[in-house]
Amino acid sequence: LWNEIGRGTDLQALDAWIDENQRALDALTAAVFASQPPRWTDYFDPQTIDLDEAKAGQALFAQRCAHCHGTYEKGWDAADAADRAPVDRLATTRVVYHAQTPVFEVGTDPGRRDGQAALHQLIASLHIYTKHGIQSVVPDGYVPPPLDGVWARYPYLHNNSVPTLCALLSPVAERPVTFRQGPSESEADFDADCVGYPVGDAIPEAWAQIEDSLFDTRKPGLSNAGHDERIWGGPLRADERRALVTFLKTL
Repeated sequence: LWNEIGRGTDLQALDAWIDENQRALDALTAAVFASQPPRWTDYFDPQTIDLDEAKAGQALFAQRCAHCHGTYEKGWDAADAADRAPVDRLATTRVVYHAQTPVFEVGTDPGRRDGQAALHQLIASLHIYTKHGIQSVVPDGYVPPPLDGVWARYPYLHNNSVPTLCALLSPVAERPVTFRQGPSESEADFDADCVGYPVGDAIPEAWAQIEDSLFDTRKPGLSNAGHDERIWGGPLRADERRALVTFLKTL
Protein backbone atom coordinates (compact mmCIF):
# COMPACT_ATOMS: atom_id res chain seq x y z
CA LEU A 1 0.00 0.00 0.00
CA TRP A 2 2.82 2.41 0.77
CA ASN A 3 4.23 1.77 -2.71
CA GLU A 4 0.88 2.24 -4.41
CA ILE A 5 0.17 5.42 -2.48
CA GLY A 6 3.58 6.73 -3.50
CA ARG A 7 2.75 5.97 -7.13
CA GLY A 8 -0.45 8.02 -6.90
CA THR A 9 -2.76 5.03 -7.34
CA ASP A 10 -6.53 5.58 -7.22
CA LEU A 11 -7.22 4.15 -3.75
CA GLN A 12 -10.89 3.39 -4.44
CA ALA A 13 -9.86 1.35 -7.50
CA LEU A 14 -7.15 -0.37 -5.48
CA ASP A 15 -9.61 -1.21 -2.69
CA ALA A 16 -12.00 -2.73 -5.22
CA TRP A 17 -9.15 -4.72 -6.79
CA ILE A 18 -8.17 -6.13 -3.38
CA ASP A 19 -11.78 -7.20 -2.74
CA GLU A 20 -11.98 -8.95 -6.10
CA ASN A 21 -8.56 -10.63 -5.98
CA GLN A 22 -8.15 -11.92 -2.45
CA ARG A 23 -7.36 -15.44 -3.66
CA ALA A 24 -4.64 -14.08 -5.94
CA LEU A 25 -3.19 -12.05 -3.06
CA ASP A 26 -3.20 -15.12 -0.80
CA ALA A 27 -1.48 -17.18 -3.51
CA LEU A 28 1.12 -14.45 -4.04
CA THR A 29 1.79 -14.26 -0.30
CA ALA A 30 2.24 -18.05 -0.11
CA ALA A 31 4.57 -18.00 -3.13
CA VAL A 32 6.73 -15.26 -1.62
CA PHE A 33 7.14 -17.11 1.68
CA ALA A 34 7.84 -20.40 -0.11
CA SER A 35 10.50 -18.97 -2.41
CA GLN A 36 14.17 -19.76 -1.84
CA PRO A 37 17.01 -17.26 -2.29
CA PRO A 38 19.58 -17.88 -5.04
CA ARG A 39 22.75 -19.61 -3.90
CA TRP A 40 26.25 -18.60 -4.92
CA THR A 41 26.80 -22.12 -6.25
CA ASP A 42 23.82 -21.75 -8.59
CA TYR A 43 26.01 -19.38 -10.61
CA PHE A 44 29.62 -19.97 -9.56
CA ASP A 45 31.82 -23.01 -9.06
CA PRO A 46 32.06 -24.12 -5.40
CA GLN A 47 35.84 -23.95 -5.77
CA THR A 48 35.56 -20.14 -5.88
CA ILE A 49 34.87 -20.30 -2.12
CA ASP A 50 37.88 -20.75 0.17
CA LEU A 51 36.35 -23.02 2.81
CA ASP A 52 38.83 -22.16 5.57
CA GLU A 53 38.30 -18.45 4.94
CA ALA A 54 34.52 -18.94 4.97
CA LYS A 55 34.75 -20.73 8.33
CA ALA A 56 36.85 -17.88 9.72
CA GLY A 57 34.19 -15.48 8.46
CA GLN A 58 31.50 -17.55 10.17
CA ALA A 59 33.27 -17.13 13.53
CA LEU A 60 33.60 -13.38 12.96
CA PHE A 61 29.95 -13.14 11.96
CA ALA A 62 28.92 -14.85 15.19
CA GLN A 63 30.92 -12.27 17.17
CA ARG A 64 30.13 -9.13 15.19
CA CYS A 65 26.87 -9.56 13.27
CA ALA A 66 24.62 -12.35 14.58
CA HIS A 67 23.04 -10.24 17.33
CA CYS A 68 21.28 -8.25 14.59
CA HIS A 69 21.09 -10.59 11.59
CA GLY A 70 20.66 -14.03 13.16
CA THR A 71 22.76 -17.18 12.79
CA TYR A 72 23.28 -19.49 9.82
CA GLU A 73 24.09 -23.16 10.28
CA LYS A 74 26.20 -24.56 7.46
CA GLY A 75 26.68 -27.91 5.80
CA TRP A 76 30.34 -27.82 6.77
CA ASP A 77 29.27 -27.97 10.45
CA ALA A 78 27.47 -31.32 10.03
CA ALA A 79 28.93 -34.53 11.43
CA ASP A 80 29.05 -36.00 7.92
CA ALA A 81 30.46 -32.85 6.27
CA ALA A 82 33.46 -34.71 4.86
CA ASP A 83 31.12 -37.03 2.94
CA ARG A 84 29.04 -34.23 1.45
CA ALA A 85 29.49 -32.80 -2.03
CA PRO A 86 31.20 -29.36 -2.11
CA VAL A 87 27.89 -27.65 -2.95
CA ASP A 88 26.20 -29.24 0.06
CA ARG A 89 29.05 -28.36 2.40
CA LEU A 90 28.63 -24.70 1.47
CA ALA A 91 24.84 -24.76 1.83
CA THR A 92 22.99 -23.06 4.67
CA THR A 93 21.08 -25.78 6.48
CA ARG A 94 19.19 -23.61 8.96
CA VAL A 95 18.56 -19.91 9.56
CA VAL A 96 17.89 -18.85 13.15
CA TYR A 97 16.39 -15.36 13.14
CA HIS A 98 14.69 -13.33 15.88
CA ALA A 99 11.29 -14.59 17.07
CA GLN A 100 10.16 -10.95 17.15
CA THR A 101 11.43 -8.82 14.27
CA PRO A 102 13.76 -6.20 15.79
CA VAL A 103 14.43 -2.61 14.84
CA PHE A 104 17.86 -1.03 15.36
CA GLU A 105 19.28 2.45 14.98
CA VAL A 106 22.68 1.93 13.35
CA GLY A 107 23.37 5.44 12.09
CA THR A 108 22.16 4.98 8.52
CA ASP A 109 20.32 7.66 6.56
CA PRO A 110 17.08 8.54 8.43
CA GLY A 111 15.26 9.82 5.34
CA ARG A 112 12.91 6.88 4.84
CA ARG A 113 12.05 6.69 8.52
CA ASP A 114 11.50 10.45 8.77
CA GLY A 115 9.27 10.38 5.69
CA GLN A 116 7.22 7.57 7.16
CA ALA A 117 6.86 9.47 10.42
CA ALA A 118 5.67 12.59 8.59
CA LEU A 119 2.98 10.65 6.71
CA HIS A 120 2.09 8.10 9.37
CA GLN A 121 -1.03 9.66 10.92
CA LEU A 122 -2.48 10.58 7.53
CA ILE A 123 -1.90 7.21 5.89
CA ALA A 124 -2.82 5.10 8.93
CA SER A 125 -6.23 6.80 9.04
CA LEU A 126 -7.11 5.97 5.43
CA HIS A 127 -10.21 3.84 4.96
CA ILE A 128 -8.26 1.26 2.95
CA TYR A 129 -5.97 0.74 5.95
CA THR A 130 -8.66 0.46 8.60
CA LYS A 131 -10.90 -1.73 6.42
CA HIS A 132 -8.19 -4.35 5.90
CA GLY A 133 -6.91 -4.21 9.48
CA ILE A 134 -3.44 -3.01 8.52
CA GLN A 135 -1.27 -1.87 11.42
CA SER A 136 1.38 0.77 10.81
CA VAL A 137 3.96 2.04 13.27
CA VAL A 138 6.83 4.51 13.04
CA PRO A 139 10.05 2.61 13.88
CA ASP A 140 12.98 3.97 15.84
CA GLY A 141 15.38 2.66 13.19
CA TYR A 142 15.39 0.00 10.49
CA VAL A 143 14.89 -3.76 10.46
CA PRO A 144 18.11 -5.81 10.09
CA PRO A 145 16.99 -8.43 7.54
CA PRO A 146 17.96 -12.09 7.45
CA LEU A 147 20.94 -12.38 5.10
CA ASP A 148 20.24 -15.55 3.13
CA GLY A 149 20.93 -14.68 -0.51
CA VAL A 150 22.65 -11.43 0.52
CA TRP A 151 25.30 -11.87 -2.21
CA ALA A 152 22.59 -11.20 -4.82
CA ARG A 153 20.94 -8.29 -3.02
CA TYR A 154 23.36 -5.49 -3.88
CA PRO A 155 23.54 -2.52 -3.61
CA TYR A 156 23.34 -2.47 0.18
CA LEU A 157 21.62 -0.64 3.05
CA HIS A 158 17.95 0.30 2.96
CA ASN A 159 18.60 3.12 0.46
CA ASN A 160 20.95 1.13 -1.85
CA SER A 161 23.80 3.51 -1.08
CA VAL A 162 26.68 0.99 -0.82
CA PRO A 163 27.66 -0.89 -4.01
CA THR A 164 29.53 -3.90 -2.57
CA LEU A 165 29.95 -6.00 0.55
CA CYS A 166 33.59 -4.92 0.73
CA ALA A 167 32.48 -1.30 0.93
CA LEU A 168 29.78 -2.12 3.46
CA LEU A 169 32.35 -3.66 5.79
CA SER A 170 34.78 -0.75 5.37
CA PRO A 171 34.88 2.54 7.30
CA VAL A 172 32.36 5.03 5.95
CA ALA A 173 35.15 7.34 4.74
CA GLU A 174 36.40 4.56 2.44
CA ARG A 175 33.03 3.83 0.81
CA PRO A 176 32.48 5.16 -2.73
CA VAL A 177 30.89 8.59 -2.75
CA THR A 178 29.44 7.92 -6.20
CA PHE A 179 29.00 4.77 -8.29
CA ARG A 180 26.97 3.62 -11.24
CA GLN A 181 24.26 0.99 -11.48
CA GLY A 182 23.62 -1.08 -14.58
CA PRO A 183 22.43 -4.44 -15.91
CA SER A 184 24.34 -7.65 -15.17
CA GLU A 185 24.85 -8.99 -18.67
CA SER A 186 28.44 -10.21 -18.45
CA GLU A 187 31.08 -11.11 -15.86
CA ALA A 188 32.42 -7.55 -16.07
CA ASP A 189 29.10 -6.27 -14.71
CA PHE A 190 29.56 -8.00 -11.33
CA ASP A 191 32.42 -7.77 -8.85
CA ALA A 192 32.65 -11.36 -7.63
CA ASP A 193 35.47 -10.60 -5.21
CA CYS A 194 33.74 -7.77 -3.36
CA VAL A 195 30.19 -8.84 -4.29
CA GLY A 196 28.23 -6.13 -6.01
CA TYR A 197 28.58 -3.45 -8.64
CA PRO A 198 32.02 -2.79 -10.12
CA VAL A 199 33.34 0.56 -8.94
CA GLY A 200 35.98 3.08 -10.02
CA ASP A 201 37.86 2.21 -13.21
CA ALA A 202 36.05 -1.17 -13.37
CA ILE A 203 32.66 0.44 -14.11
CA PRO A 204 31.54 -0.60 -17.63
CA GLU A 205 31.75 2.37 -19.98
CA ALA A 206 28.25 1.70 -21.33
CA TRP A 207 26.71 2.41 -17.93
CA ALA A 208 27.64 6.08 -18.25
CA GLN A 209 25.09 6.30 -21.08
CA ILE A 210 22.25 4.97 -18.93
CA GLU A 211 19.95 7.70 -17.65
CA ASP A 212 19.95 8.00 -13.85
CA SER A 213 22.63 5.33 -13.49
CA LEU A 214 24.79 7.57 -11.28
CA PHE A 215 24.21 7.13 -7.55
CA ASP A 216 25.45 10.12 -5.55
CA THR A 217 25.55 9.52 -1.79
CA ARG A 218 25.78 13.26 -1.14
CA LYS A 219 22.13 13.76 -2.10
CA PRO A 220 19.45 13.96 0.63
CA GLY A 221 18.20 10.52 1.60
CA LEU A 222 21.08 8.72 -0.14
CA SER A 223 23.80 8.90 2.52
CA ASN A 224 26.02 5.83 2.86
CA ALA A 225 26.80 6.53 6.53
CA GLY A 226 26.18 4.18 9.43
CA HIS A 227 26.33 0.39 9.86
CA ASP A 228 30.00 0.76 10.73
CA GLU A 229 32.60 -0.23 13.32
CA ARG A 230 30.62 1.41 16.13
CA ILE A 231 28.00 -1.29 15.57
CA TRP A 232 30.44 -4.17 14.99
CA GLY A 233 32.46 -3.55 18.14
CA GLY A 234 35.55 -2.08 16.49
CA PRO A 235 37.17 -1.77 13.04
CA LEU A 236 37.77 -4.83 10.89
CA ARG A 237 41.20 -5.71 9.51
CA ALA A 238 41.46 -6.30 5.76
CA ASP A 239 41.75 -10.07 6.26
CA GLU A 240 38.69 -10.05 8.52
CA ARG A 241 36.68 -8.20 5.89
CA ARG A 242 37.72 -10.75 3.25
CA ALA A 243 36.72 -13.64 5.53
CA LEU A 244 33.33 -12.08 6.25
CA VAL A 245 32.67 -11.46 2.56
CA THR A 246 33.58 -15.07 1.76
CA PHE A 247 31.19 -16.34 4.44
CA LEU A 248 28.41 -14.02 3.24
CA LYS A 249 28.78 -15.42 -0.27
CA THR A 250 27.66 -18.81 1.06
CA LEU A 251 24.42 -17.60 2.65
